[in-house]
Amino acid sequence: MLFRSLLHSALTGSEPLDLYNKTKKQFGNYNIPKNPIIHLVMSSNTLNEVCPHPSDAERGTLVHRPPIPFIPEEPNSDKESKSETLELKFKYASSAARNAKIETYSKKYLVYKTGSIEQLLKYITNVRDAIKKKNTTSAEMMFELAEMLIGGDAKTRWDDEKLRETEKIVETPENEEEEVRMISTISVDTYQDTVRTFLKSYLDKHITTRQKQYMRNYIRKPRKLKIKMCSARLRELNGYLRYLPGPNGSPMSEDELV
Repeated sequence: MLFRSLLHSALTGSEPLDLYNKTKKQFGNYNIPKNPIIHLVMSSNTLNEVCPHPSDAERGTLVHRPPIPFIPEEPNSDKESKSETLELKFKYASSAARNAKIETYSKKYLVYKTGSIEQLLKYITNVRDAIKKKNTTSAEMMFELAEMLIGGDAKTRWDDEKLRETEKIVETPENEEEEVRMISTISVDTYQDTVRTFLKSYLDKHITTRQKQYMRNYIRKPRKLKIKMCSARLRELNGYLRYLPGPNGSPMSEDELV
């Protein structure tokens, strides 16, 4: 059973956040990107170096591997291990004044092509992060950002789901010589539907239940892992639950985990 002090920190983010403080020091006191996603992401390479074996963070006997283990899965092919990044630029105001100077900063994101379930969900969180940093409500921009950060077979699958959600038949011809009339709808709703069906094409209907059972019953703190890093990883795993399908697809409370 995970101890409450760690879970409280993991779920509420109450402990000091080094990343936020560094960003504040770099960009000043105004309009710092406060997207909570930046607090959730930790280096999987660092975690794998400290705990190279999944059993370091698990107890009991697992009949099946969890969808998203505490220790991130290593790439199982050369194709997965070769990561491509894309640098995006964002704007922010240097102060709260109306005539404040507009500054820019950049951030690199991994381009998702194939990989584990966690890598898939990191793609979704990266897109969400980029949308918030762009401060946009434009559906066209949402689709554009999502398509900039995806490639390979995954991009083909995304395009298929986008076509299914945005292109609708409005009139079926009476004879075969006439063309079917279609209407294309690019909106925030069709963007969200595309994300939902895209994820559903990868994830089975029992994945949420299996992940929550794993988090409740099989995770233990690795001896070599600092509490702060363990807290960040638990918060990261808990955040992924919001993207999983089904009625149980939501982050767990502290009481649920304990």
